[in-house]
Amino acid sequence: MFSICNHLVFKALRKSYRESEKKAQKKERRIEKMANFASF
Repeated sequence: MFSICNHLVFKALRKSYRESEKKAQKKERRIEKMANFASF
């Protein structure tokens, strides 16, 4: 029982981590676009 709970929590944490990673990548791309735009 305990290990199943841990597994579910771990899965949820990994999912939220991936989502936050995607958001961070989007932010980085936006910053890159702004930097490219500013360099023109």
